Amino acid sequence: MLATQTFPAPTIRMLPGVYTMPILIATPSVLNVVATGASLAPNPPAIAISGGGADVTIRGLTIVNEKVATCSSASGAIPSLLLKDASITAMGIGNTPLIDVARCKLQVSASDLSLAASSIAFSLADDAVLDLDRVHLHGNSSHYISAVGSRITIEITNSLLADIRFNIQPADMGPPGSRLTVGSSTLTHRNIGADQGCGVVAPSFLARY
Repeated sequence: MLATQTFPAPTIRMLPGVYTMPILIATPSVLNVVATGASLAPNPPAIAISGGGADVTIRGLTIVNEKVATCSSASGAIPSLLLKDASITAMGIGNTPLIDVARCKLQVSASDLSLAASSIAFSLADDAVLDLDRVHLHGNSSHYISAVGSRITIEITNSLLADIRFNIQPADMGPPGSRLTVGSSTLTHRNIGADQGCGVVAPSFLARY
């Protein structure tokens, strides 16, 4: 009989205050960060995950930045990042994406994202997974979730998206393809057309509402 012991992921607690250094994970780390009362305002990006196989959870963090996060890895297992109970305010202007995801799984849960004048909320590329649950995504103009590439998955549940459009350009030529799933969510539009991805015609792309 082989006896094994499972060790819990290490937890880092950020004390209340303003931090000017980013969170950088370049190794296959499994890490929990509890940041209730802490604010992150470094030079962009505020969070960068590049280690293949990294599994990072950050709870309760306030972020004010023009680039909140990047998550990607060219090799190894696909990394994942969970932002939970976060308050995020974009400082960018124009077409600078707030969050870049490529070959990574990004989950945002129970969080508020204020886009201000930043037009692109999420920019997704090949092998990106975006999972939004109980998220309020809003700003002061026309905003986008952009997905350009192959094998991209977007799942949105129990969320409120205000003036958010989808710019989806699938490059898949066969299975498994890319997909957009929106369930139990509210999408509102004031002065812009409702481009919700349903009109995309491409091989191996599926949009479900």
